[in-house]
Amino acid sequence: MKRNTRKFRLLLTTLVVVLLLAVFLGGSAWAATINVPAECATIQGAINAASVGDTINVAAGAYLEVLTIDKTLTLQGDSSDDRAKIEFPDTNQDGITVTADNVTLDNLWLCRAGHSHYRAIIGVPKGGSYPNYTIDIQGLTVENCLVEGGRYSMYVSVKDMTVRDCTFKEPYRDAIVTAGIAGTTTITHNHFIGAGGTKQAIYMTTGPGKPYDSGTFGITHNTHTGGGHFFLVDFWGWDGVNSVDLQILHNSIDQIGDRKGVVFYAAYAEDPQGFPKLNPIAIRDNNFTNCGPAVYIDYQDWGGAPSADDRTVPVDGQIVIHNNLIHNIIADANDMMDVTGSYGYYDATGMTPSNASLAMFDSSGNIVADPLYEEPNHPGICFDYWALTCGSPAYATASDGTNIGAWQGELICAIELAIDIKPGSDTNSINPRSRGTIPVAILSTDDFDSPDLVNCETLTFGSNGDEDSIARRRGKHDLPHCSVEDANNDGLPDLVCHFKAQETGFESGDTEGILKGQTLDGIPIEGRDSVRIVPTNKSSAVTEQVQVVVSPNPVRNVDTATFQVRGALADQVEEIQVRIYDLSGRLVWEETALGSELDWHTDCLSGEYLANGIYVYLVQVRIDGAWMKQGIGKIAVLR
Repeated sequence: MKRNTRKFRLLLTTLVVVLLLAVFLGGSAWAATINVPAECATIQGAINAASVGDTINVAAGAYLEVLTIDKTLTLQGDSSDDRAKIEFPDTNQDGITVTADNVTLDNLWLCRAGHSHYRAIIGVPKGGSYPNYTIDIQGLTVENCLVEGGRYSMYVSVKDMTVRDCTFKEPYRDAIVTAGIAGTTTITHNHFIGAGGTKQAIYMTTGPGKPYDSGTFGITHNTHTGGGHFFLVDFWGWDGVNSVDLQILHNSIDQIGDRKGVVFYAAYAEDPQGFPKLNPIAIRDNNFTNCGPAVYIDYQDWGGAPSADDRTVPVDGQIVIHNNLIHNIIADANDMMDVTGSYGYYDATGMTPSNASLAMFDSSGNIVADPLYEEPNHPGICFDYWALTCGSPAYATASDGTNIGAWQGELICAIELAIDIKPGSDTNSINPRSRGTIPVAILSTDDFDSPDLVNCETLTFGSNGDEDSIARRRGKHDLPHCSVEDANNDGLPDLVCHFKAQETGFESGDTEGILKGQTLDGIPIEGRDSVRIVPTNKSSAVTEQVQVVVSPNPVRNVDTATFQVRGALADQVEEIQVRIYDLSGRLVWEETALGSELDWHTDCLSGEYLANGIYVYLVQVRIDGAWMKQGIGKIAVLR
C-alpha cells in the first residue's frame, strides 16, 4: 500500500511540474513545425492551423498569396540555398500583415511586381485611431530575406524590431519605413539596392497623430547603392519626454547619384518638435562616396511650412560626425557646406532659420579619400563586392580600430617581390608568337626564400599577371616547369619558372610583365619587371631590331669570314644560320651555330675551299624560339 502511495505521489508531482512548465512557456514546449506544401497546401492555411510558437517551414518554390500573421510564430523558408519565393499581387493590402507580437520572418524571397497602391510587402499597422495612434506590436525580426520590388519593402509601427542580413532590392519608393518606433530598433548588415525612383533606403517618419518615437535606433554595417537617400528622418512632433538615441555607424554608401547619405528634413518641424527628440545623434565610421552630401539638414519647403525662424535647429555640436570616410561628394549651389563638401544644410532666404550654421555639426577625424573598393560598380548583392583593396584609407582607421564602413574583412596585401624576366638579359625582349617559354626568376632575399615559400601551382604571368601561362614538365605528375638557380649571382637560391609565351597575353606596346601567385601559406605575392615586345611582323623585326654584318668582305688574305648579329636584340639571339649560294643559285655551304656569331672558312659542303668569286649569303636568326629571315647579301672571295 505504501509503495502504491509513493507511485501516486511521484506521478502527481510529475504532472504538476509539466503543467507549470506549460503555463510558464506559454505552450512553446509543444511547438510544432508545419511544412508547406507537404502538410498544408498554402502558407495562410498553415498560419491559420498553427498554434502560438509554431514554425512554418516553406519549401522552395513559388507561392502567390496575401498573408496575415495574427499569432506568435516563425515563418521561414526551407534551409536549402533555393529560397521559397512568395509573390504578392498588386492589391490594396500589405503582402504580409503582422498583427501579433514576436513574429520572425526568415530566409524568404518576398516580392511584388506592382506599386500602384500605398502598401508594403511587410506591414505592421499602428494601433488606436487618429489623432491618438499607438504602437501595439512588440517584437519583429526579419532576417536573411530578399525583399524585392513593391512601393515599400517594409512599413512598420513596432516596439523592438530587428532587421538583419537582408537584401532590399529596388523598391519603387522606400525600403524600410518606420512609422513609430519604441524600445530597441536594430537595422544591421543589410544591403540596399535602390532604383532610379527610390526615395530612401531607411525612412523614419511618424506622420500626424503620433505615435511618438522613442528608444534606441541603431543603423549599423549596412550597404547602400543604386539610388535614393540612405537615411531620412522628418519631424512630426515630440511629446517633450521621450527621445531617440540615433546611432548611424559603420555603413557604406556608394554610387547613389546626387542623393544624400543622412538627411534631416526639418522644413515642416517647429521648434521644439524636431531636433530635441533626437538625442544624441551619432554618425560615425561610415563610408560616403559618389553621392550628395554625407550629412544634410534640408529646410526647403513646398508650401504650408512654418516661418523660417520657427523651424527646428540643432543645438551647436548636436550632430556628431566622427571618423567617416568621404569621397566625391556632389553638392548643390543652394547648399551651405563645410570646406570638404561633406556636411551642411539647405540655405535659402525665407526657408532657412537665421540661427542655422555649420556650428550645428561636431565634426572630427573625418577622412576625404577614395576607399578603394575591390569592385567599384557593386553589380551584385553580396557583401564581397564592398571589400577593400590594399592601401585603402578605410582599413583599420575607424574610431574603434576596425575598418571604416560595413566591410570588416581582413585586408591581406600581396608581398611585393623582385623578379627578373629572362635572367641575364637587359632588354627582356619577348616575342608573343613564339612557341617557346619565358623564364622568370623570383629572387630570394635574406627574409624571403623563394624556393621554400612559393607555391608554384598558383603562379600566373603575363601582361596583367592573371594569365594562366605556366609551362609544365611532361610526365606523370605534370608539374610546373620550375627549378632552383642562383639567377642573379648573389649567393642565394632563386626560383626560376617558365611560362608559355603565346599564353602570356603580351601585345605590342606592353612595357611591363607581372607575376602573381601565393606562398604555401596562401599569402598573395606579386612582382613586376620591364619587357620589350618584339614586333610580330617579321620584316619589321629584322629591319628594326637585328642587323647582320660579315667581316672581312671581301675575303682576301685569310680563310675565315665571321657573320655577327648586331642591334637591340643581339643578346637575345639563340641561334644563327647562314647559307651560301653561288651565282647559279646552287647551295654550296650551310651551317647553324648557337649564339649570335658564326664563322665560315670559305669552304664548301664537301670541305674543300671554294674558288674565288662572288657568292650570295642568306642569314636567319632565332629569337625566343622563332626563326626570322634577316635578309640576303653578297660576299666576295679573292684570295
